[in-house]
Amino acid sequence: MALLFEELLCIASRVFVNHPRNGLAMLGYLNEKGSASAELEESATSANPAGEIIAQLSEKEIDSICGLCGAGSLFKSKQMADWAKREVEWLCCKGVKIISFHSPLYPPLLRDCPDAPAILYCTGSIFNTHTGTDATTQEPVSQLVGATTSPPRLAVVGTRLVSSYGRESCNTIIKELAATLGAQSADLQIVSGLAYGADSSAHKAALANGLKTIAVLPCGIDSIYPSSNRKLAIEILHNGALITEFPRATAPFKGNFLQRNRIIAGMSHALLILESRIKGGSMSTVSYANSYNRDVFAVPGRLHDINSYGCNYLITKNVAQLCLSAKTILNSMGWGAAGYSEVANVPDLFSSSSSLKGKLLLYLTPDSRDADYLVAKTGAPCNDVMLALLELELEGKIEMINEREYARL
Repeated sequence: MALLFEELLCIASRVFVNHPRNGLAMLGYLNEKGSASAELEESATSANPAGEIIAQLSEKEIDSICGLCGAGSLFKSKQMADWAKREVEWLCCKGVKIISFHSPLYPPLLRDCPDAPAILYCTGSIFNTHTGTDATTQEPVSQLVGATTSPPRLAVVGTRLVSSYGRESCNTIIKELAATLGAQSADLQIVSGLAYGADSSAHKAALANGLKTIAVLPCGIDSIYPSSNRKLAIEILHNGALITEFPRATAPFKGNFLQRNRIIAGMSHALLILESRIKGGSMSTVSYANSYNRDVFAVPGRLHDINSYGCNYLITKNVAQLCLSAKTILNSMGWGAAGYSEVANVPDLFSSSSSLKGKLLLYLTPDSRDADYLVAKTGAPCNDVMLALLELELEGKIEMINEREYARL
C-alpha cells in the first residue's frame, strides 16, 4: 500500500533532517512529477501521487534521486511506515501541521536559502491549528507564516546570560517598533529560539506589545527546551507559532542549536543582536544571515563587558548596523508609513543622556548651526559641547556639515 502524503513527509523528516540538500532533491523530483502539490488538508485516508511514485521506485532509484545512500531502504521499510502512520495520528490529534518545501505554507524567505529544511513541523495560532480553549480567534490567511506576501519579520537573538541592559534594550526597541507601526504592527512578527536570556526576552517583549512571535525549536515539536519556558511556549501558541525541522522525540542535542539558527535567520527579513560574546550561537546566526543577504543590526555594549564583545565587533567591522533605537531598523528596512520621523521626546536606549544633549537638540535644526553658536546658547564649556555633539552624531540624531557646523536629522 502506498504511503499517504503526510506519512511520506514524516519519513522524509527523519531521513533528511541532517541532510537538507538531499531532502530538497527528493522533494524536487516528486514536485517535478506533479506530486508534491497535494493539499495538506486532504483526508488522512486519501490517496496521493507522491506515495504512488515512491511505491514504484526501487531502493537504489530513491538513493540515486536524493543522493543519499540508505534513504531508499528507509522509505521502503514497513517499520518506518508503521511509525509514520502513528506520527500522522499524533500530529492530527495535537493540531500540528507538517509541511514540505513546496507547500504554500512554507516560509517564502526560507525557501530561497540553499540549505533550507525539506520539512517543517508547525503549530500555533498563526497556522490556525492550535485547539487550546483560549484560541478563540481565527487568523486571516495573510498572517500565515508561508503567505505569498510575507509580513515583516525580525529575528532577535543574543546571549543566554543577557544583562538588565540587554533586556531593557530589547523591550525598548520592540515597544518602539509596535508603537511606531501602530495598526501595521499586527503584521510584524518577532522570531527567536525560546532559549534562556535574550531569546526569552524577545518573545516576552513581543507578546507584551501585542506582536506575533515565532519560536524555532532545537528539538521535536512535542517537547520544550528549556522546560522552564513551557508557560512562555503556551503563550506563544496563542499569538504566534512553534516551528521545528526535527521529528517528534528528538532531543535538543548540541548540534541542533546551530542547525536551528539557520532557520531563524533564513525566515526573517532582518536580524537584531542584543548581546553576544565573540563566539557563540548568536554569531553563527549572524553568519547565516550574512550568507542569506539579510540586514543585521546590533545594540552596542559596554566596552569591557565580555557579553558585548560580539556586538561591538560586528559594528566595528561593518557587519552589523549600529542600532540605538527602532528608528534604525524601520528606516533601513522601509517598514511602516513613508516619511517616518522619530517622535519627539521618545526616549532612546540611553535614558541617562545628559541634559546638555537635550539642549543641543532644541537649538539644532535641519539647517546647519555653528558650534560657537551652540556654545553660546547652552552656556556650557566648549569641550563639553563638542563631546555631546560627537555622541549625538554617533547616535544618528545629527550630522556634521563641516568641521564646526551641525544639523539635526
